[in-house]
Amino acid sequence: MENNNQNVNNQLNNAQNAPDFENKPVDTAPQKVKLPPLSFSDLSQSDVLPNAQPSADATPQPAANFDSANTTPPVSATAPVIYNHPYANVGPTAEQIERNTLRRRANALGLGFCLTIAVSMLLFPIITLVLAITGVNASGLISALDNPFYAMVYQIVFSMVAFVPTFIIASKVARVKLNKIIPFGKAKKGTTLPFLLIGFGFLAVANVLANIFSNILRILGISDYNFEMETPTGVSGFIITVIAAAVVPALVEEFAYRGVFIGLTKEYGEGFCIVASSLMFGLMHGNFEQIPFAFIVGLVLGFVRIKSGSIIPAMLLHFINNFVSVILSTLLDGAPQLMVIFANVVYYAVAALCMVLGILMLKGNSYELFKIEKSDSALTSSQKNSAFYAAPLTIVAFVLTFLQIISSELV
Repeated sequence: MENNNQNVNNQLNNAQNAPDFENKPVDTAPQKVKLPPLSFSDLSQSDVLPNAQPSADATPQPAANFDSANTTPPVSATAPVIYNHPYANVGPTAEQIERNTLRRRANALGLGFCLTIAVSMLLFPIITLVLAITGVNASGLISALDNPFYAMVYQIVFSMVAFVPTFIIASKVARVKLNKIIPFGKAKKGTTLPFLLIGFGFLAVANVLANIFSNILRILGISDYNFEMETPTGVSGFIITVIAAAVVPALVEEFAYRGVFIGLTKEYGEGFCIVASSLMFGLMHGNFEQIPFAFIVGLVLGFVRIKSGSIIPAMLLHFINNFVSVILSTLLDGAPQLMVIFANVVYYAVAALCMVLGILMLKGNSYELFKIEKSDSALTSSQKNSAFYAAPLTIVAFVLTFLQIISSELV
């Protein structure tokens, strides 16, 4: 009994000595933590660019022992607290950057196109003025150009001046180096010969369509374009004609349109760059009858340039097409109508055979090679067309071309 009373007394003493939790006041005020000063150097890349990946040496702060019910989260003693800066995300979007770049390149190409037109209008007056300043009789130049041989020489000079320096200037204005946009290397393996054969067949189809369109224009009385330059005779005359009509155009026109033009617009889609370059290539010819044919030729040459991965096959195909034209014009000059019909039948039969052989040579790769790849551009098709065709110098190029066509129809 005495032991029980002693145990009770001990428990009462322990209870009296225990801390008073109920009556002790609780400090409910939030804890104030002094934060280190913030500077822009403390901002990480992920704070400036929300989608950026953290650096490899970044050490994440552990979130252990953090109670969401606490009013104040724990603060690391070693790393400063990072805040998103209110102006960190201000800047042009990827879409705006692409649109501005395309507009600048469109203006550069429009400038090259306008310079080509300027050369066609001013080259001969400038040469005449230079001769007059140097004391040379300019009338001698005019009489010399009546000679078909020297007329071909002048055509060579004109082509080289009209397309090479003008589009070099265009690339400079676009701030792009030529070796970055024009692939002069080897074509993709197994594509050169098949594309030459298929392309030759398609160019024959373009000839048929152009003749149909030309006849429709004549029936409607819209156009009666029949410009034919007199060709020089003899072996030397044939050689200079081939150089002026086949070799030089294949080099300089492909440099300008399948080289610089497609090179500056290719990143916006294969279809976009092929159509845009073909349209400007067609307008460059400056008359209603040649524009449709040149446009289709541009589509074929642009496709060959894109899918072969090199500008060389496009140059070769351009040369072959023009060379065949020179051969037929030379052989059929003054020939009977029956001979002309027979030659045309042979030409189209050979072209059809070439197309079939080219397709067979591609075998199972034809689907992939003929597929037009889409671009990774952030712009939609309408945004691309708006940025390109509404560029100021592109509009100027269209206006000058229209005036050139009207003037050729009135002459």
